[in-house]
Amino acid sequence: DNLLLFLFFWGILGYTLFKLIKQHDAESSDSAKKTLILVGSSDAIMIIGIGLLWNLAGTLSISELSVQTSSGPAIMAFILLAVGSFTKAGAFPFHTWINNFTEKAHGISSAYMPASFDKLIGIYFLVVLCSRIFVLNQWLTLVLLILGIATIIFAVMMALIQHNYKKLLGYHAVSQVGYMVVGIGLGTPLGIAAGLFHMFNHAVYKSGLFLSATTVERKTGTTDLNETGGLASKLPITFITTVIFALSISGIPPLNGFASKWMIYQGIIDFGQQATGVANQLWIIWLALAVFGSALTLASFIKFITGIFLGRKKEIYEKVKEVSFVQWIPVILLAVICVWFGAFSTKYVVKELFMPVSGNFSFIGIWDSAMLTWLVISSIIGGVLIYWIG
Repeated sequence: DNLLLFLFFWGILGYTLFKLIKQHDAESSDSAKKTLILVGSSDAIMIIGIGLLWNLAGTLSISELSVQTSSGPAIMAFILLAVGSFTKAGAFPFHTWINNFTEKAHGISSAYMPASFDKLIGIYFLVVLCSRIFVLNQWLTLVLLILGIATIIFAVMMALIQHNYKKLLGYHAVSQVGYMVVGIGLGTPLGIAAGLFHMFNHAVYKSGLFLSATTVERKTGTTDLNETGGLASKLPITFITTVIFALSISGIPPLNGFASKWMIYQGIIDFGQQATGVANQLWIIWLALAVFGSALTLASFIKFITGIFLGRKKEIYEKVKEVSFVQWIPVILLAVICVWFGAFSTKYVVKELFMPVSGNFSFIGIWDSAMLTWLVISSIIGGVLIYWIG
């Protein structure tokens, strides 16, 4: 609750995350150092923001703060603290360490930092900034939404042109932060819950994707999509779990990525109906671009799946075998979480885990995750029956 004590442990955590990075060569070591420098610099900027807060409110207790962003110093304090949040989470424009890191570092290290821990830390701190420490004016809300949408579109466009599949995943780690920023930037209970839910979902499916990428790299010795192909029959468990993760991050029902993205879309519509501010009036733009970003995500993961697992198998991979039991158990568990958190999101997950933080709200429309899951299952069964009959 004390911002100085918070900053002390925030700094320790940044260093310990750095030590989790497996620096196996000079390039990965350079990427790790760049990560530490950027994150450490943002921590130093946060110190200035905390000093401004002390000057404005006379306290460093988060529970006693509720600063109106109606003055220059208050706005500057928010910006300085948000820089720390954005850098740790890897949001635009402080995202540059992520794609370098994921390209050069070991895939398991990527599952720790760009996929999970840094998002959980940085995004949750953004929630604290927007809902507890500051009361945002409409212009700061507009800036957050612009940055969130820019993060989604810019990063997914960069992902589409990548041939290195680890770098492709790195840009998607940036793109998905944009959805979290948009949800939290809305400032409504529904939006904040959606942003937190997507934060958790991203930690699950992106960790699974990086672990799967690590398996492929170990078995093939390459990270180039043009050099792989046809590995589905050789790595069946990795293939099935990777498809689940890819469909989840692309927002395909009834997986958890769809559930949190759909909540964000609902939150945007609800936000547009609540007030007449500039950001509220532009709700249709936020919604259209968020959905467009999800479509581009699906396109890039079709490229990812087909490039690695489908197509013609190269002769040099004839002796490739699935990884050991110890290595595929984690990805199976993560895949099960993707399915479970999608199927039971509205009735159990959101109400029990995220409403206590965001506040209570009602879902918009008739969408229910359990009903959607049964509709998807029924359609699959129907399709199989039609295929058999035909």
